[in-house]
Amino acid sequence: MKEDIKTHGVTSSNYGQLCQATLAQVILFNRRRSGKTQYLKLTTFQNNLIRTTDAGDDIIQSLGISEKVAMDRLSLLYRRGKRDRGVPIMLPDDLKESLEVLFENRKEAGVHPDNIYVSARCGSSLQPFQGCDVMKKFA
Repeated sequence: MKEDIKTHGVTSSNYGQLCQATLAQVILFNRRRSGKTQYLKLTTFQNNLIRTTDAGDDIIQSLGISEKVAMDRLSLLYRRGKRDRGVPIMLPDDLKESLEVLFENRKEAGVHPDNIYVSARCGSSLQPFQGCDVMKKFA
């Protein structure tokens, strides 16, 4: 889908498919409740995304061996959770690239300019795609 958008241009259909597939992959990769991911805001993604190798020493020390090996291929962002605690969301490079394709093509796909969510629906909706519906679709 990502390559389809790059080669043939964006339509609301292929944009929506890529957005839903990316949302499902982020939910599965991080094993998070869908609400933590579906309500991820654009500003959070754009301002808080870091390479995991740039994470603090306390975070690195708390990781297991396999997680430390995976750090070279992942980006990390923190979303505000309950009681203002940081909820980490890890993104492999292919998901990060998919999200960047989505951001670059929001206007052309017809996403409302006031929609603040990463998993934005096309058209006049200001709501994101629902994570549980997306998971059911791809189950």
